[in-house]
Amino acid sequence: MHDDRRGAREDAERAAVEYAALITEPLDLLVLGIGEDGHTASLFPGSPALAERVRRVVPAVAPTAPNRLTITPNVIATARDTLVIAAGAPKAAPVWRALCVDGPVDECPARLARDGYWVLDRDAASQLPTEQ
Repeated sequence: MHDDRRGAREDAERAAVEYAALITEPLDLLVLGIGEDGHTASLFPGSPALAERVRRVVPAVAPTAPNRLTITPNVIATARDTLVIAAGAPKAAPVWRALCVDGPVDECPARLARDGYWVLDRDAASQLPTEQ
């Protein structure tokens, strides 16, 4: 996606509507990352945006970053293919929580992409069980 700072505008709700109009669904390929807190797509743990079921884009408030826009869980769920990329030791625990721990998406939003393809370096995959 293209970052034009729409979420930083004063009228974030209008910006979300305008940005949603640019998204054709279902997306053929959605590329995501995972944060150290388990967030993905600016869907942070405990975010009200995780409960959104109608809109495709909503304003998101990041704990330590400027306000931004985020796609909603429905956009992730309907994407034809999802690719999650993670690298580095700080991502090991959130990757493990996303892929190996059952629990509410509210605690680890990257679980929304659990069924996608995950590309991890050795450090990010270090807490995952190994196949015998």
